[in-house]
Amino acid sequence: MKLRNIFLGSIFTLILFVSCDRNDDSNSERDALATEYISYQVDSGETIFAYDIDWAGPIPILGGGLGTELWVVGRTATGQNIQVTGDISTPGVYTTDTYHYGISGPFGGIYAGWGDTPVNTMSFNLINHGNIGEYIDLTFSGTYTNDTGVHTLNGVVHVVRSR
Repeated sequence: MKLRNIFLGSIFTLILFVSCDRNDDSNSERDALATEYISYQVDSGETIFAYDIDWAGPIPILGGGLGTELWVVGRTATGQNIQVTGDISTPGVYTTDTYHYGISGPFGGIYAGWGDTPVNTMSFNLINHGNIGEYIDLTFSGTYTNDTGVHTLNGVVHVVRSR
């Protein structure tokens, strides 16, 4: 009887540990609880998240200080950087060919006015550019062309302004 109880206790403990394992392949719980992130999806692929936000606020000016532009830089779990920039930080809708909004990441750089041919058709909707400690909220979507063809890119920026 004692041996049976030890065996059943071991099985119960094993089931408990397996069912409580948080090291699975799903990040859905972390995604739902994240307070700030950059996310993007290329074509109909997996949505990629960057939770490690290095910079969120105005662009640093050569020689010191900060400008009035937007600059958000984050890093994915695999260490890849993603950066969203723009020449203006007033809420509104901007494109890669106006106000030089752009984005770069594992998918390449998507900018206009810097020799991109054909011109990429990315749209950036800056919803909020809060004060320091408040959120910067932005969505982006559109198409871009690289050496593998034409692709769609959609994403969200929801980060706390740090500068």
